[in-house]
Amino acid sequence: MSTVAADAVQDSADASSLTLRPAIAGSATAAPAKPHGSDRLLGLDLMRGYFVLVLASIHLDYTPSLLGYIDGRGRLWVSEAEGFFLISGLLVAMMRRRDMERDGLGTATRRSWARALKLYLLAGGLTLLYTALGRAAGALGWSGAKPGLDDGSSWGRVLYNTATLHYVYGWTDFLTFYAPLFVVAPLLVWLMSHRMTWLVVLVSVGLYASMSWRPQLWGAAGAFLQWQVHFVLGAAIGYHLPELRTRFAALRTLARRSLAIAALIGASALYAAGMITLWMPSVRPTGAWYELLIFDSRLGLLRPVFALVMFAGGCVLLAALRRPIMATIGPVLTLFGRNSLYVYVVQSALVFAVPFVTGSHGLLFDTALDLALIALVWLCLRRRFLFRVIPR
Repeated sequence: MSTVAADAVQDSADASSLTLRPAIAGSATAAPAKPHGSDRLLGLDLMRGYFVLVLASIHLDYTPSLLGYIDGRGRLWVSEAEGFFLISGLLVAMMRRRDMERDGLGTATRRSWARALKLYLLAGGLTLLYTALGRAAGALGWSGAKPGLDDGSSWGRVLYNTATLHYVYGWTDFLTFYAPLFVVAPLLVWLMSHRMTWLVVLVSVGLYASMSWRPQLWGAAGAFLQWQVHFVLGAAIGYHLPELRTRFAALRTLARRSLAIAALIGASALYAAGMITLWMPSVRPTGAWYELLIFDSRLGLLRPVFALVMFAGGCVLLAALRRPIMATIGPVLTLFGRNSLYVYVVQSALVFAVPFVTGSHGLLFDTALDLALIALVWLCLRRRFLFRVIPR
């Protein structure tokens, strides 16, 4: 996919003591109503809730479907996955900064590494589970297994490759990128606390850019380097969020409104351009510059910048439309957003199973199937299905 990815963060419980009102609240629109329960990171919950809500549709990739027409199947100039990594980095930096200031670097490191171990074990366990299911389906003559199945190596080799992150199978592969990020997160936050955010960002962007020229240089680590830049940029925002909010609030009203409008226009333009080039291939640029700067298997040099613009535009949109969103689909999005790791795992199982049962059958069927998968995940959440087994 693209997509989003898993919310490896799952600091929702810890985040209950943090608040984050959208940066433009009160500038581009009237102050939104107090959301249900608390003001706890509601905007981020809504965004990541949307990301995981459409994830099954993106991974299943049955076209045509209504959701496919709306979200671009993760093939726009910015994907849901990039937004999810950015939000995860933002949340992690906020939590770990708080841990460092309250209890020191040791506590921050212990908590972050505990998350990393949890994600590492979960990713490995799911890889082995889906590999076993894929091999069993093949032995029974069933078609529909997700591509990438290792059905020839010994189980010993599979275990080794899984443990060393050289083999990932199933629809939860992004967990293997999050685990290393949680290992290095305390170092990133420590450097930022010593006024070296510029160095962290420079190194991260440099590693990302190197993938456009020498991708073979990094081998299996290349995929990790592709996604870390969005996490790091989000972490830089999250760590300095109090200062950024103070500076923004100090601006004149006209300046705040101008920035909000610019963010919304920029995000809308990027979405429109991505949709046009996706659904109208005849107008898509064919020069090497387009691949280098924008697409390039989601390694375009401008994509991290685009992700920041889309995130800012999303904050503006959510601040302006919070009331109607919370009165309609908002409760579903927040439920998904606050349990995003659980949603990620459950939808991975559903998407893995569906191709064994049915394929694409046109717009109405595919749209109904996408909505049915979303409804089934929602039902699992409401019924607390396997809550003691699947991390939330």
